[in-house]
Amino acid sequence: MGGTAGAFRYAALIIATVPLWMALIAWATGARPRPQPLEWLGLILGFTGILWLISPSLASVSGAINSYYLIVVLAAISWAWGSIYSRKANWPDSAWLAIGMQMLAGGLACLGASILLGEAGRLDLNEVTMQSWLAFGYLVLFGSLVGYSAYIWLLKNADPLWVSTYAYVNPVVAVLLGWFWAGEELNSSKLTGAVLVLAAVVLISIEGNRKKTVKSV
Repeated sequence: MGGTAGAFRYAALIIATVPLWMALIAWATGARPRPQPLEWLGLILGFTGILWLISPSLASVSGAINSYYLIVVLAAISWAWGSIYSRKANWPDSAWLAIGMQMLAGGLACLGASILLGEAGRLDLNEVTMQSWLAFGYLVLFGSLVGYSAYIWLLKNADPLWVSTYAYVNPVVAVLLGWFWAGEELNSSKLTGAVLVLAAVVLISIEGNRKKTVKSV
């Protein structure tokens, strides 16, 4: 169990590279200027904070980076590239239609992959608990309909680097919720990581607001 938990946290660490990939891709494609020193500092602080948050569990991950982690890296890069592309893509006039098309395409792709991997044959709806159904409903409503819609709107109306800091904030929120509701330990290491992440978001936001002010002047 410890190895599995460590692997999940290793994946979370890789996903935390999304802001870095988004900054590099946006710069390379001309979607935004080169990150400024304060933004680089924020990116480094945020990644360091995530590493600090989950570092105890990484010791339980055996072996070097394998193909599964490579897939997660490619997923982070793809998400960053898709986010940048969506800012200038030729979407339908209806924002809800555009968001629905993306979610439907992603859902069908995941469904097809699960069938090819044989997961459909292992599914037994009778074994699904009410708690699992409630968690599924929460993810559909807040994680997808609300969260993803807000993300797409922000990508079109805010600096992509600032928007990408969600990848830093999510693990911090998870740690705090685990402490508040599940009674998980909240030690000095986790608090330090959380402070570093929040400092990173503040630094990136300050630089983003400064650029917006200069541009408006």
